[in-house]
Amino acid sequence: MQSDKELINLLKESYPLEPSSEFISNTEIKLKHKARKMSRNKRIGQFSMATAGVLLGAMILTWFFIFSGNDVILKTVSYTKDQQAPPSYQQEPAVLIYSTHNHESFIPEIDAENINEAYHEDINVLKVGKKLTQLLENKKINTIIDDTDFMGEMKKRNLTFQKSYQVSRESVKNVLIKNNRIQMVFDIHRDAQKRDVTTLNIEGMDYAKIAFTISSDNKNYEQNKIFAQLLNDRLEARYPGISRGVFLKSQTAYSTYSYNQDLHEQSVLLEIGGAENTIEEEYRTAEALSEVISDVIKNDGN
Repeated sequence: MQSDKELINLLKESYPLEPSSEFISNTEIKLKHKARKMSRNKRIGQFSMATAGVLLGAMILTWFFIFSGNDVILKTVSYTKDQQAPPSYQQEPAVLIYSTHNHESFIPEIDAENINEAYHEDINVLKVGKKLTQLLENKKINTIIDDTDFMGEMKKRNLTFQKSYQVSRESVKNVLIKNNRIQMVFDIHRDAQKRDVTTLNIEGMDYAKIAFTISSDNKNYEQNKIFAQLLNDRLEARYPGISRGVFLKSQTAYSTYSYNQDLHEQSVLLEIGGAENTIEEEYRTAEALSEVISDVIKNDGN
C-alpha cells in the first residue's frame, strides 16, 4: 500500500500545478467583486457613524434648550430689562448755572472795607456756582456751568453796568440752543444786605440765606414764579428759615432783559447770602440747595 507522501508525489507527476488562464480570469473577477462589496460596506458604515453623530448632537442641543436653554434665555431677557437707559438728566444737561455779575465777592474773603469794594476777579460768586455744579454732578445731575467772565467782557467792550444782562444773554441763549433738554436755569448773585439779614444759624452752623428773584416783565413770568415758589417751599421744608422768600421785580434800567428769564420757563435769579457772608457759609447753602434741585428733577421733572 502506498503512503500519503507517495500519493502526493504521484499527483504532482500526473497533473501539472500551473493554473489555467480561465481559472486565473474567473478568480480575478471574483476578487474584484468581493473588494467592491467590502468597500461599499465600509462607506455605509462611515455614513452610519456620521449620521449617528449628527443625531446625537441634535439630541444634546434639544435637551439643552428644553431643560437649560430656556433658563438661559430668560436670564438674558431679564438682564436686558434691568439694563434700562439712564434718565434724561444723566444723559443730557439738565441744569445751567451762570453768574451775570460774576465779580461780586465777599468782604471777609478779600479784606474789603465795604460793599463797594466787594468785587474780585477770582474770589467771587462764580465759586459758589462751581460748588453747586459739583454737588449736583455728585448726585448724578448733568449740569453745565457757564464760567464766562461777563464783567470782564463788559470792561473789554466798554459797556456800563446796566448792559450786563445784554452780555450774559448772548452766552445763555447759545447754551440753551445747543442743549434743549435743560430743565432749570440759575443766575447766581450775592445780595448787598447786611449779615443779620442774609445769615441763618442751624445747630451752631451759619448758612447764607437765599432770596429767589423773579422778573414780572417777561413772557415766562407765571412759570418762573411757580418754579421759584416750588424751590422755596422744598427748601424751607428741609431747612426752615433758610429762604428769604420769592421776590418779584419789574423791569428797571438794570434788568432790561428781564434777568434773561424770558429764555426759559424755569429760570430764577438766586441771591445766595450777602457781601458779609463767607465762602464756607455759601457752600453750606449750596449743599442744601443741591438737595432740593435733585429732588425736584428726579421726582417732578422729566
